[in-house]
Order: sequence, then C-alpha cells, then structure tokens
Amino acid sequence: KCGWHGEAKNELILGGPMMGFTVPTPDVSVTKTINCVFSPDSTEVMSYDNPLECIRCGRCARVCPSRLLPFALVKAAKAGDSEAIQRERIRDCIECGCCAFVCPSRIPLVRYIRIAKARIREESAEARKKQNTERLIAEKLSREEKIAAARKARIAALKEGASTTASAGTTAHASASAAENTAAKTADSAANIEERKTGTAAKPKSS
Repeated sequence: KCGWHGEAKNELILGGPMMGFTVPTPDVSVTKTINCVFSPDSTEVMSYDNPLECIRCGRCARVCPSRLLPFALVKAAKAGDSEAIQRERIRDCIECGCCAFVCPSRIPLVRYIRIAKARIREESAEARKKQNTERLIAEKLSREEKIAAARKARIAALKEGASTTASAGTTAHASASAAENTAAKTADSAANIEERKTGTAAKPKSS
C-alpha cells in the first residue's frame, strides 16, 4: 500500500532510523510495540557496511543520554570481557542510536551493544541454571544422607530390641531353673523328714 516492492538495495527496518533494527525478510510479525516500518535509501541513512577504526573522538560519549562511554562498551564487547562490560554499565544503555548516528567512523555501536546484552543474558541464564542444578544435587544428597541415617537408626533399634528380648529370655530361663532346683530341694527335704519320722516309730522302746 505504501509502494514498497522489496528492492534489494533498500533495508527494511522495524522502528525508526535511530532505534530500529534491520530484518532480513519482510515475513515478520508487526506487533503493537512497533511504531514504524522504515525502508530508507542510501541518502537517508548512512551505511555501516565498511566501518573504520575508532578515532577516540568522544562524540558518542558526549551525545549519550545515559552518560555512558559507548566506545569503551564496544571495545569490551569485541574482546568478550563480561566484567568490563558490566563495569561500563551496559544495562543502562537505552539503545537510542545517538552514538552510532554521530560516529564519524560509521561504527555500528548499537549493534555491538545489543549483541553484548544478548551474551550477558545467556550467561546469566546459564549461571542460574547451574545454580539450580547444584542446589538440586545438594538437596538430593541431603535427602539421601537423611534416609541413610534413618535406616541406620532403625537397624540399631531393631538390634537393641533383639538383644533385649534375648536377655529377657535368658533371665526367664535362669529363673525357671532356679525354681525347679528349689522345688527339688524342698521335695528331698520333705522325703528325708518323712523317712526319719518313720524310722523313729518303727524302733522299739528301750527298757
């Protein structure tokens, strides 16, 4: 409807010329967060195909609304130094595109910053995943240790109960033997007394 036929020489940008990003194909969804579909020619937006080396002019730092150092961010991003990227407060970058717009070397600063942000998000996700895995392993080991301790305590209790039962049986057996011995002795004593009485009655009285 706007007369765009998808010429190869024109880029298709979702968003404006400052904060938009190029898409490789028009077969993408247009959501409510997209405020513009931009297809500029070479006279409207400068090309970033052949960037030069940074001349340290400081223009990107002067125009940054977040008071960042985009050239330092890009240097750390190229080096893959996550600590330096975090130190340069990359999360404060709003990706407005001012730094890339004023760069005389035509360095795609915002592109590097976006790639660095994506890398940091991936590293954070991997770190969280690793922490969760370590936590789950620690919890599993703790559960296994508790189960093993409970099993040992149960086995010890069973052994103690068995030994107590055996001691009680031995004591009962000893008591029964003692009772039998006492009864036998009592019976023998009664028999002896009876024999003595009988012998005394059978003897004739002396003159």
